[in-house]
Amino acid sequence: MEKKLSVNNLVVSFRTPAGKVQAVRDISFDLNKGETLAIVGESGSGKSVTSKAILGILAGNSIIEGGSIIYDGMDLLKIGEDDFYRIRGDKIAMIFQDPLSSLNPIMRVGKQLTEAMLLKGKAHQKASRNSFNQTLALLEKTMTAAGTDSTKAHTLCQNFDKFEFGVAGHILYNFIWDEFADWYVELTKEVLYSDNEEEKVITRSVLLYTLDKILRLLHPIMPFVTEEIFGQISEGSIVTAAYPTVNPVFEDLAAHTGVESLKDLIRAVRNARAEVNVAPSKPITILVKTSDSDLEAFFNSNVNYIKRFTNPEHLEIASNIPAPELAMSSVITGAEIYLPLADLLNVEEELARLDKELAKWQKELDMVGKKLSNERFVANAKPEVVQKERDKQADYQAKYDATVARIDEMKKLV
Repeated sequence: MEKKLSVNNLVVSFRTPAGKVQAVRDISFDLNKGETLAIVGESGSGKSVTSKAILGILAGNSIIEGGSIIYDGMDLLKIGEDDFYRIRGDKIAMIFQDPLSSLNPIMRVGKQLTEAMLLKGKAHQKASRNSFNQTLALLEKTMTAAGTDSTKAHTLCQNFDKFEFGVAGHILYNFIWDEFADWYVELTKEVLYSDNEEEKVITRSVLLYTLDKILRLLHPIMPFVTEEIFGQISEGSIVTAAYPTVNPVFEDLAAHTGVESLKDLIRAVRNARAEVNVAPSKPITILVKTSDSDLEAFFNSNVNYIKRFTNPEHLEIASNIPAPELAMSSVITGAEIYLPLADLLNVEEELARLDKELAKWQKELDMVGKKLSNERFVANAKPEVVQKERDKQADYQAKYDATVARIDEMKKLV
């Protein structure tokens, strides 16, 4: 039979105020593929210490005085934390002695196993994988925390490498507050307060995964706070934990684009309410016009988020919505938003607001046009950078044209 694990003459001791105490003395055993092995002994005999030694999670005052632990030909006593991270929870795992701290008695075992698999990126079921990736994508520009924005992740690492801790800290600060806390944590409440237990498991997994990565990213500039929090959610020390890297599996451009538009829609409605002093608690009619079929499908599939954050009395999302005469309007990428507020809307004030918006888009077009008219920039910049500027130009032009059309419609009412 194939030998998977071999423990040979393992000796483990602990430093104590009273001196060194030997907990495991010369234990040896082999475990073959397909076998089940039981280690039996009274409390304090070294069963847990042996298991923790195999996983590399012994306490800091431990001393491995002798022996070897061979797994698939690799001596686990001679590898680093990075190698252990790839093995622990994936190849070798442990359910600790206290079941209440390891397993949730009100959740089915299958769901708890799925949660662990998701955290290690090993859920192969198509539905679980898709749900996990979509939930991760809701982090929008999740940077290195989930690996969805490789450019920002690269910039962060570059600044750490150059010891630009202030710049790196600023990038992390903006991500944690603007992306994670302001948006993602708020969006997850829609799931966490629902009755969908499977989605709750996935969402909690992503929250824990992201927090784990945030702590690792922050550790170089906030060592003590991150180490304390990390100790509450993970085994081992953050000092030796692997530093996060970009995971291409979590990159989802379609979800990223959809979430950006979802955020723009919510912002537009909130800003429009504030313009005419309509309280967030007052339900209003919201009309979303889009000729982008993918965006329309995304909005409809996430309509629960739109309703939660905009409080509509009536919500309509379609491509053939006529523009109401007396309505506040906003232009976002791929869509136009109308809020019929006839009793509250002053046409002249709305025209003044639209003029300011038009000036803003004109300014953006001038800036990007100046950059693209620079032959040196177009010739020397990376193709993806030039294309990004061209995409911005097309987006600003579409918003400018939509604003002009709306101004012409409003002028007919004067």
